[in-house]
Amino acid sequence: MADSDSAGELFEGAFAKCRDELDLSLFATWLSIGVAGAFGVLSLVELGYLMRRPTIVRAPALLLVSKLIFGIAWAAFTIFSLAITATDLTGPSKCSSAQSILNVISLCLAVILSLCAHFKSRRPSTLLCSFLFVSLLTNVAKCQLLWTVATETQTRKISALFTASVVMQMCFLGTNSKWQPDWLSWDTDAHSPEETSSIFSLGLYSWLNSLLWKGYRNVLSLDDLYPLDQAIAAGLPEKATEDQIPQSTKRQGNWAVLMWAAKPLAKPLLLPVIPRICLIGFTFCQPFLINRLLEYLAHDDENGSEHDAAGLVGATILVYRGIAISTSLYWYYQERSQSLLRAFLVTSIYQKATQATSSENKAAITLMSTDVDRIYTGVRFVHEIWANIIQIALSAWHLYRVIGLSFLAPLILVAFAFATSIVLSKYATNYQRNWMKFVEKRIGYRISGMASPVQNLVQEERVEEIRQGGKSRGIIGISATTSYIPQALAPVLTFAFGSKAIDSTKAFTTLSFLSLLASPLMLVLQVIPILSACFACLRRIREFTLTPNRQDPRLAKGQLVTSLDEQSSRKEMSLDAAIILSGTSFGWVAETPVLKDINVSIERSSLTFVIGTVASGKSTLCKGILGEVPFCTGQIMVDAAADKIGYCDQSPFLMNATVMENIVGKSSFDSQRYDDVISATMLEEDLKTFSQKDQTKIGSKGVSLSGGQRQRISLARALYHDAELLILDDIFTGLDEKTGQHTCWRVFGPEGLLRSRRTSVVLCTQATQFMFVADQMVELSSDGTVSKQGVAENFITETAYPQNYEVLPLGQKKEDTDDVLQGSPLEEDPTRTKDRPAVNVTAKPASRTDTSLYLHYTSSIGWPLVIFFLIVTASTGFFFNFPATWLKIWSVDSVKDIPNHSFAFYIDIFVLVAVLGVLAVFAMGLINLQTFVRLSGTHLHEQVLQTAMHSSLRFLTTTDTGKILNLFSQDMTIIDSQLPRMVNNFLNTLASSLGQAIIVALSSGYLAISYPFFILILWSTEGVFAYF
Repeated sequence: MADSDSAGELFEGAFAKCRDELDLSLFATWLSIGVAGAFGVLSLVELGYLMRRPTIVRAPALLLVSKLIFGIAWAAFTIFSLAITATDLTGPSKCSSAQSILNVISLCLAVILSLCAHFKSRRPSTLLCSFLFVSLLTNVAKCQLLWTVATETQTRKISALFTASVVMQMCFLGTNSKWQPDWLSWDTDAHSPEETSSIFSLGLYSWLNSLLWKGYRNVLSLDDLYPLDQAIAAGLPEKATEDQIPQSTKRQGNWAVLMWAAKPLAKPLLLPVIPRICLIGFTFCQPFLINRLLEYLAHDDENGSEHDAAGLVGATILVYRGIAISTSLYWYYQERSQSLLRAFLVTSIYQKATQATSSENKAAITLMSTDVDRIYTGVRFVHEIWANIIQIALSAWHLYRVIGLSFLAPLILVAFAFATSIVLSKYATNYQRNWMKFVEKRIGYRISGMASPVQNLVQEERVEEIRQGGKSRGIIGISATTSYIPQALAPVLTFAFGSKAIDSTKAFTTLSFLSLLASPLMLVLQVIPILSACFACLRRIREFTLTPNRQDPRLAKGQLVTSLDEQSSRKEMSLDAAIILSGTSFGWVAETPVLKDINVSIERSSLTFVIGTVASGKSTLCKGILGEVPFCTGQIMVDAAADKIGYCDQSPFLMNATVMENIVGKSSFDSQRYDDVISATMLEEDLKTFSQKDQTKIGSKGVSLSGGQRQRISLARALYHDAELLILDDIFTGLDEKTGQHTCWRVFGPEGLLRSRRTSVVLCTQATQFMFVADQMVELSSDGTVSKQGVAENFITETAYPQNYEVLPLGQKKEDTDDVLQGSPLEEDPTRTKDRPAVNVTAKPASRTDTSLYLHYTSSIGWPLVIFFLIVTASTGFFFNFPATWLKIWSVDSVKDIPNHSFAFYIDIFVLVAVLGVLAVFAMGLINLQTFVRLSGTHLHEQVLQTAMHSSLRFLTTTDTGKILNLFSQDMTIIDSQLPRMVNNFLNTLASSLGQAIIVALSSGYLAISYPFFILILWSTEGVFAYF
């Protein structure tokens, strides 16, 4: 580290006085060399990156001057200390010399990196702050030791210089951690404070303080949240396509599926690794700290005990603060990576859904909600697998050092638990896939509509789904029970095969290492089936993304291929054609075409009417021109880009949004264009009757509107779009005669909106009374062929229509059409500006308590069963905490000359308590994961189903369909899977914590006095977060 060692001999003497068994000076020297060397290499990389970036920071000059002063002062004191040490003390070791050289180099690089980051980094340098913090921790410890052994003038001089160096380093760290978003040359409101936070702010989550305070005072809404971190937004994959993984991996195992999801997100998925490694290190400091503390308490009358006490206090603060910060950073980066993975999966599903055939899209909703949610839950623990395996290996090694070959006894349990978990994981994958298929089937019924006969069918499917899911939950329950076996029985086997004389220090050190062995093993064994289920869901998504895309049979302009004898004439025809169909057949089923041998040419800037009887294939022709018909032969040429084609379906697609939002969509707002389409579609009179004009929400699928209003809003959206080609399917359905005439004349007439834009239009309709505005006519026969086509004027005069065809003579209008042409523009809405659409302000939800929710959930299960479950849970708190008390009683009795009880007595009670604890855990899983889910899942689903069936029109109008659908998909999945696991984990932790609190209170009554204070802190913290 960037400081003087003050000569190897001095530190060796200092550490030797405090630790006779280990040369901690040599360890600190090698640690310093490693850290300084790593920082030197990484700082050069970061400097190269920053030098290529533009200057984006406009920080105050005083901050820059402060950094220079403290950095130069730190360097001066360090180098001066090194010079005195090198001249006045003899024989520094080679390691010490190498350390000093590396420290000076790293010090200079730290100052340079600080200055470069001051101008070019949007946040304090994470590398620099981490290096300074780690270096400062070791330097503070060295400083304390130097003053402890500083008895001579020369050593005091070195100690003073070293102390000044530490103070300057601390100030240098403080100035480099200071940052304000206002200093950056960007729009502060568009960026989250997370983007400019230092590593300390991220680790302590202090960047959330303003949001938490706002949430405590008010109920938060989406507008109150910080903007999305630009690093996350930029990290989203732009395209989730086949080229991410070679085609040879289509039959994929878990590894190939994992690589497909992990490859685009390699960096965010690896960021949690470093803090997780630090967490392992701090965690393993605990048993050594416990061992040293027990030794100190046993020999507190020896020399140096005061220094040891201060060192133990400092070490305790360092260890547990390190655990807290590394844990927070680990989960911070882990949650970011999970969010990016969810975005990647959702993007992949969405993009595939837009390219897949309609038969494949039915699975997209389940994949988008239930499967993605399962993957999100499973991936949360992906780093725990390798980290806990490392922790298990280290724990086993330390156990061997403490108790010898007796450490093999708990490893037998470990091997048994792993084998059981691996076997269970094989079944978990298949059970999970079957469960998801039943969820998908039930949701499919919900999407199809819930008529009264369907209600019973959906409920029956729900019961069957819970039964199928019970197999998967049973695997999780057995796996969870297996994971508790090492924790419960490992101490029993260890002490049973070990020495019969139990020493308290050795026993509790062994117990701490066993805890480090059993706790991660318990998590790993629980996570393996969850990860297997996660891979099953991930494979389902991957298989969906690998399904064949919808093949677009259309050709771009100039690609139409014809026979040689027709090539010349076809070229001439294509020059003026917007659409060419040459020998084309369309069908929804192979070998059964709906339209056969269609040869049609649609001229540019023309209006073509396609007429025919019901079921003659008009809608199929519209979708065929769009490339949406799966089976197509012949040739299709469309002279328009995909984003320049507008389409109005026979059944309009409308969102649960305002009228304006349905028309404008995500396009930029043009006030004049908006007024034109409102006027052309005759919507101004309708809007006058709406309470909030065009800011009125129309409900899902426009349920609050009439059929004609839905059609005209859909037409208005197509007209607002800057389209070169419009495909309109029976848009006059639901329009009365007067409104239909007005709309037709304003949109398609000689002075209509589309004529002025020179837009090509294909209009499939049965409203033949409007043919007088057409340029071309195409008539389809009932057998799916073109019976007649030609110029509209000739077509109308030459064709004899049945009496139900009402044809207006060319140029003739209804007597009130002239009035329509002079219709007034849309009245100015005071809630809407000419620059942008009005913002729909969402009211903030009222604050509420969760007590009623808990009561509702427990009532769906039944209070007697809930009370019995709580009793079983409380027993686990006793069975898993009593062994520590029993071990203390045993150790006290075993050191007596004549023990009160035999070895067999103590070990038998130990075994009994451990077995009962495992059985209690199994009973908890059986009750919660099976019985609770069956009762609550069935009852709550039935309540939601009945409520949806009997909902009023007003409720369906004001409630988005997606919200109702979410109740039946994701919410039910959470009740079936996440909620039972969370209840088990929470109650297990609560029971264990209460048991430990009782043991601590019995051991030291003074500590029990602090319980009310900690309960108050916990209650206050919960009260703050209850507002969110």
